[in-house]
Amino acid sequence: RRGAPDKFLIVDMPFGSYSTITQGIHAGTKLFKNTKAEALKLEGAFPYQLKLIERLTQTGIPVMGHIGLTPQSVHQLGGYFTHGKNETDAERLIKEAKALEAAGCFAIVLEMVEETVATEITKALSILTIGIGAGKNTDGQVLVINDLLKLGPKTPPKFCPPIANLY
Repeated sequence: RRGAPDKFLIVDMPFGSYSTITQGIHAGTKLFKNTKAEALKLEGAFPYQLKLIERLTQTGIPVMGHIGLTPQSVHQLGGYFTHGKNETDAERLIKEAKALEAAGCFAIVLEMVEETVATEITKALSILTIGIGAGKNTDGQVLVINDLLKLGPKTPPKFCPPIANLY
């Protein structure tokens, strides 16, 4: 917040801070108040997460959802890959996006979601979609500066070709 006093700040709920609804309400409220952020971001769309989002938004805390590749559970997912490549996975993502909207999210991050699926989700929702490697048809895009400028030894994701190699 100190570095961006006039910007809309969304803060990620840390891993393990919303494993239960009670824990998530306590941690989310504390994080929201202490960071002076404008919104919280939660990964996933399991039933208890949807209930948590409903509770947080009912108390006045704006929430952004996040589906597709969810970095906090990347090992459980089986690594980094594009989601929505088959019909079953695509249907699940669309259902999750609609459930997040119904729970009260004002926007959803679609990370590494097949472009056609991200496009379909964007058309189906009345809230914003923000893509990270989800094609050009979302409402907004995220590119990580470290990837864009190749600030480290690892090769950036294929959806973010570096414009420089500052490593």
